[in-house]
Amino acid sequence: MKKIGFIVTSLALASGGAVALPVDGAFAVSASFSPSTVAAGGSTTFTWGAAVGAFCDVDGLPGGTLSGRNGSYTFVATAPVTAYVSCERNDVFSGKSATLNVTDVRPTATASFAPSTVYVGGAPSTLSWSSTQATNCTSAQVPGVAGTSGSIAVPPAASPSSQTVTVTCAGPTGSASTDATLATVPAVAPASVTVFVNPSYLSAPNFVNVTYTAQNVTSCQGGGQYFIAQSTWFGVQCDAPGGTVAGYAWARVYRPWPFSNFAPTPPMSKDGKTAMAAPKALSLPVNLKHLGIDLSKKRYEYVESDMNRDGVRDLLVVDKLKQQAYIVLGKGGQYPAISKTVEKIATISQIKSVFVPVSNAPGEIRVTLESQQ
Repeated sequence: MKKIGFIVTSLALASGGAVALPVDGAFAVSASFSPSTVAAGGSTTFTWGAAVGAFCDVDGLPGGTLSGRNGSYTFVATAPVTAYVSCERNDVFSGKSATLNVTDVRPTATASFAPSTVYVGGAPSTLSWSSTQATNCTSAQVPGVAGTSGSIAVPPAASPSSQTVTVTCAGPTGSASTDATLATVPAVAPASVTVFVNPSYLSAPNFVNVTYTAQNVTSCQGGGQYFIAQSTWFGVQCDAPGGTVAGYAWARVYRPWPFSNFAPTPPMSKDGKTAMAAPKALSLPVNLKHLGIDLSKKRYEYVESDMNRDGVRDLLVVDKLKQQAYIVLGKGGQYPAISKTVEKIATISQIKSVFVPVSNAPGEIRVTLESQQ
């Protein structure tokens, strides 16, 4: 993409004395495009800013990630852009996003099934589609597809199969097509595990009891009594027909041990066993920057566990700004892609369990939320 213009950052300094930082707590972040709507090939400037003492990262712009408390960036736009400003100050996170509208571009089309795998005789999947710069969408395989966006229930096939649906969206400047695939597999009773930590809140380091309940599983590991010195995620993992299922719970320590270099690996039990999931604060973050995720930022919270029992740690990550959860499965010590994305998740505590099939197929990964049965 051709870029023009410049990056400008500034830092306001008071002369003749110290700069007073704002008090701790929530702080304002600004983000905007000017103009906010341009024709394809037109120029726009993105500007952001935050309170004194904050440090911000900006991603989503065509120029890559930018940093600084405030600044601006000018570029030529060829497609709509959403920029995310993620800021930290005194261990407090705040963020904001802004969207640039671009007109006179060719139509785009997206379509997906949720879930992408259903069971024979089970509940239907939902085909959702959307478009830009289009006036209508159609599908030969699903006659109910119409309009520029929408969703429709698609029942499972009568026998195991794979169905590909093509959605075509057309507008004044052309058309675009996209495919979505729905797999129907033999019926399997869904597996789930719910984890409990008692006590879940400690005023100082102490022992906690990790228990669980599980359905449609063959064996589990991770329960027991553990001594913890700081707030810790616990996980219980179970083998189930067709894969593994893991559940998580959080124990909070109000006053952890005041040792800055205290770093046992996982929390330890009386009999020498260890919890399945090592706590976030006691292990080095996995490098996911190639996926646009920086686990060193307070924008993210995460928990590590070997979800598919392949000997490589996997991650459950929540982006508090985008309110998305990601399942990232490790492979050979690498993390090549996000295997599953779940929308409208503000914290890991909303997630009850994660089921990963033997095949590791992203379409068959199931995430159960606390509000679901």
